[in-house]
Amino acid sequence: MTVLLLMILSVITPVFCDLRLPDGLKQEAYCKGCKATVEALKIYNKENPKSVDYSECCQRRYMKTEDEQQPMWEKLKSCNHLLDFYEEDVPGKIRSLDWDDFQVWFCHERTFACIGVYSDSNLNKQEKDKFSDDELVRKLIEENKGRIRIPHPPNKDEL
Repeated sequence: MTVLLLMILSVITPVFCDLRLPDGLKQEAYCKGCKATVEALKIYNKENPKSVDYSECCQRRYMKTEDEQQPMWEKLKSCNHLLDFYEEDVPGKIRSLDWDDFQVWFCHERTFACIGVYSDSNLNKQEKDKFSDDELVRKLIEENKGRIRIPHPPNKDEL
């Protein structure tokens, strides 16, 4: 039992150790800020296609997102924080990935900003009230069936 607990902790701990939240922001706001940062990078990259210095993209004029309810200070704080830590990783990936893949890579895989954050933007209030949590999870899995990756154990030959 103890060995199993240690194994689980060894898998989970690295994910949460690398998440660096700026002071005063919760992870949900940081995740939204990360997505706003990707949109800002996209706009900035269109205006400055040869630039590899992305420090200027955290300005108000680039921070246009679908979520206008998030305060601008949260977007700017997230953007500045993300680029302070991860700007050196951005140029190579921007050129090798399309923007949807870049957002997944940047906000989920590289910065862990959106790991564990539930996005219910596709569900309205009536749908949320109509389903239990388990039913909502099943519904989201069914709707996103093609985008969910399931790890497969190695073959016996690979061991």
